[in-house]
Amino acid sequence: MTKFETVVKSLWNEEWDISIDPNRDSDSSTVLLEHSEIVFEKFSSQSLIIDRFPRIIEDNFKFSALNVNFSMVEDKQALKELYMKEEEKYQRLFKLLWAYDSVWVETSLRTENAERIKEVLHDETKERRVITLQDTLNEGDTDYLKVDHVADLEVLLELGLRETVSTVFVFEKLKICIWSNYDLNMPAYIGNLDSQELLQTIATTEGLYLRPFIK
Repeated sequence: MTKFETVVKSLWNEEWDISIDPNRDSDSSTVLLEHSEIVFEKFSSQSLIIDRFPRIIEDNFKFSALNVNFSMVEDKQALKELYMKEEEKYQRLFKLLWAYDSVWVETSLRTENAERIKEVLHDETKERRVITLQDTLNEGDTDYLKVDHVADLEVLLELGLRETVSTVFVFEKLKICIWSNYDLNMPAYIGNLDSQELLQTIATTEGLYLRPFIK
């Protein structure tokens, strides 16, 4: 068993093993990345969404009027500034969690389009970080790694929020998993109440909300 698999297994207090769950896609090579729905189904009371809105906006017209995501704003500087302010909230939240814990990621970075990544980042320093991360993953022939540098956390989060690279972030001792998603919200599994309280405190301070996970 790899170190990452050991970390993942410890998330559920050894009560469950996602790698042998009968609902898992047997053809998938990933442990968590493609199996978020299994986690949310089994641990529905411990599954939440980190969001800009405290509740789902049922009115699609009103949601569209308030929604912002990277694909909408790439060529619109005024809207892009609005998007960046929202993205920064997630960056600050993740950096604080990273400061308190060991962080692992499982990511689709190896298989994503390199040119699209450059378009999304538009930053040579971050592009070099991506190349370094890809080299590390390729050398190990794997899709997971431990994130020791905050710059790597930042670039993987940006690519996730910008809907370019799928990544799940695993905070080892806190027992928190957070998946990248669409429309600036992120599904999360939280393994204990202390971690939920910490996450709630940070999210509230940064202007984000935790709301129940609803299919």
